Amino acid sequence: MRHSSHAERESVSHSEAGTRVGVTRFVPDAEAAYRKVLADILSAEHEIIGGETKSVGSRKRSKEILHYGLVIENPRERLVWNAKRKLNLPAAVARFVWMMAGNDRLKDIEFYEKKVAAFSDDGIIVPGSSYGHRMMYPTPGCDQIAGALCRLREDAATRRAAVAVFQPQDVTRLSSDIPCTFGLAFHNRGEFLHPSVIMRSNNAFILLPYNIFEFSLLGEAVAAEIGLKLGVMSYHALSMHVFATDYAKAEDAITADQHARTTPVPEMPTNPLPLTQIRELVRIEAEVRHAAAGFSSQNFETKWLPFADSRLDPYWQQFYYLLLFAMCQRVGFSPGVSRLRELIDEPWSSCLPPDAVAPHPAQPVGQVDLFAEFGLSARTRPRERGSRADSTMLSRADLEQELQQVLELYRPHIARDQWSRVVEYQPIFMAGATASPKKLAKVFQRLQKLRFSLPDGEMVESHRARAEVIIRRLKELVAD
Repeated sequence: MRHSSHAERESVSHSEAGTRVGVTRFVPDAEAAYRKVLADILSAEHEIIGGETKSVGSRKRSKEILHYGLVIENPRERLVWNAKRKLNLPAAVARFVWMMAGNDRLKDIEFYEKKVAAFSDDGIIVPGSSYGHRMMYPTPGCDQIAGALCRLREDAATRRAAVAVFQPQDVTRLSSDIPCTFGLAFHNRGEFLHPSVIMRSNNAFILLPYNIFEFSLLGEAVAAEIGLKLGVMSYHALSMHVFATDYAKAEDAITADQHARTTPVPEMPTNPLPLTQIRELVRIEAEVRHAAAGFSSQNFETKWLPFADSRLDPYWQQFYYLLLFAMCQRVGFSPGVSRLRELIDEPWSSCLPPDAVAPHPAQPVGQVDLFAEFGLSARTRPRERGSRADSTMLSRADLEQELQQVLELYRPHIARDQWSRVVEYQPIFMAGATASPKKLAKVFQRLQKLRFSLPDGEMVESHRARAEVIIRRLKELVAD
């Protein structure tokens, strides 16, 4: 679907303040959109300076265009592969999965991007940029995505399939994180579903590639759910801007060499339905991320690479590999990074970041990264079972590793729909087990002595036992 016959449109600049208002561009794909937006903004002569607020733009210089519109003719081509500012695809997929989980927990997205912590007011949740939480759980039982799908199925001409992200309280609350997105809309017209996005504010250099990726992917999922093709995506920002600190890098992105990509982004399959697959991907991501600290040459090839084989369609399995790539980089497991480069197909592989992996963190990434430290010392690098930094002091990380090994041995016996309850109990267990260094040492010894089999009378076929089987054993371990 092309609009090459349409002329580019823009309003006359505001005559007094010098502010450009009302620009619309028709572009073929995300890469063209990115270059065009940056070029338009940098061509502006007028700068604004933000006041002193909690906003990321506080006291910063920037150039902007108000009411900037993009009409992306083929939004499936959602990858920005600019040589100077390539989309970090594993990180983009992690953002999308976090969004589609309806999640607002800081630690779950901070695992992939540490800078997100700056946008949390309490160090626990991300109050504004948690778009999925706002779309699917603004109040109990109010899933706006499901509601929009219902509207689209009931009336092919509906104008009511809209989803709100911005909420009334965002006008008045003081926060470091007010949502940049106002909302989305979906229009069913003929054979096509046309998604629309309205942004309150858009950092063009940093965030535009990620926003186009995640919202066009959601738009295609909605289209596939109701048996339509993905149409044109309208993308409107009330303020599209670039901060002065990024002017030079934005100019580099505009002038970067252009090369034709030969592999198109594949069409999203409709069977199984995409939202079903996305929900499964959400579950898988949480399970694997919690175990990422334990990646090893022994278990990665036999367990984690094929972990999603029977649960995901090949299209979505590529997204799992991209998440796994990000996890390997985050925990410093370089063999996994190298192996995944062999499995990730084009065009996805063209947007992989460099092979550099993070050094081993001060504590293992995984469940330990999700809960407070209680002031206990952390290990400096992964160690073999039972070892510790010295002969007298155990860390919370040591206990966490021992617990994960126990859980891995129990897991094959627990019903799949019960495992989430075990995961939910883990922070309760850790809080009780780490009440004091003496208690930690006692529980650690009990875990080591535990024979990793179900008690007599509770042996069952694989994936049949209830969560209480293991939760009861864990409670026994922390009991005085």
